[in-house]
Amino acid sequence: MKKRKILFVHTQMSTFVKKDFNYIYHTFETKEFRYLTSKTLLGNLVEQMRLFFWLLIQIDWCDSIFIWFADYHSALPVLFSKMMRKHSFIVIGGYDAVHIPELNYGAFKNPIRSFLTKFSIKNTSLNLPVANRLGEKIEQRISHANILVLPTGYDSDYYRPFGEKVQHLVITVATIDTIQRFQLKGIDLLIEVAKKMANISFMIIGINDDIKATIAHCPSNIRLIGKLKHNEIVKYYQKAKVYSQLSLSEGLPNTLCEAMLCGCIPIGTDVGDIKYAIGDTGFIVKERTVEGVIVMLKKALQTDINNGLKARQRISTLFPEYKRKKKIYKLLSNAKQLKNE
Repeated sequence: MKKRKILFVHTQMSTFVKKDFNYIYHTFETKEFRYLTSKTLLGNLVEQMRLFFWLLIQIDWCDSIFIWFADYHSALPVLFSKMMRKHSFIVIGGYDAVHIPELNYGAFKNPIRSFLTKFSIKNTSLNLPVANRLGEKIEQRISHANILVLPTGYDSDYYRPFGEKVQHLVITVATIDTIQRFQLKGIDLLIEVAKKMANISFMIIGINDDIKATIAHCPSNIRLIGKLKHNEIVKYYQKAKVYSQLSLSEGLPNTLCEAMLCGCIPIGTDVGDIKYAIGDTGFIVKERTVEGVIVMLKKALQTDINNGLKARQRISTLFPEYKRKKKIYKLLSNAKQLKNE
């Protein structure tokens, strides 16, 4: 059978985007475009022009366009695909389905960005939110959007328990390069919790030096670690007994699922699909306060360490990597049958 031709559009090759790209690249004929995000109007206009001419050249060649996230970079690919009767797919990952005014966060935070995001979601052939709650948020904002929930997938052979757990170690992993993300991922809350749990060790991985410098009175029981290679992060997952995800907003957090596969007992807030991922294998914070988190952290720390194997089993059953690959293959190979999906 002749290989399908796919245009892959994204803003950065984060771990989960790279997984999809590598699979599509090795399965179909693929051409990639990276949209370089900018905080300035001029910077975005330059990128829009660059994207416009790239699409003008490539649109006849392709069968479908696969886009990670709905935002500035998704509107033109969706418009071109619609005009040329091609199929487009947008993976909805989190920020493209929400707006948190107090943090100025989300793709709906200003009129232009909101218009382009809504246009993309409403006119693409199929939206692929990674979490059920993201699909619900899209339906609340945009009527008649075509939606199929497609969770991210994880390799349980790569993420696996190894060695002994450190009984009183709690970790969290996130890219923390702005104050906005510092608050979004609940790092401010976790630090306040650590101040009141001096006998417990905490590690925050992925926080850059500029943000470290802004933290006043960081307790001695917290270790702040910068960005690490993925294989190094896995070693910390394997050491920690508890993984903490205190986010204000999420889709399906990759780091939470990876940590659970490595046998961590999870604790998280009830946003996105965190509660669904954790199930009965960990603890959901009922009140997002210092006291509320401490209550659940104590329960997690007192839980038998073998309960981490139950967490591993849940993620490997719900979100195996092969399921996502199989569905992407089916969608891109049989795009003409979308109405039957």
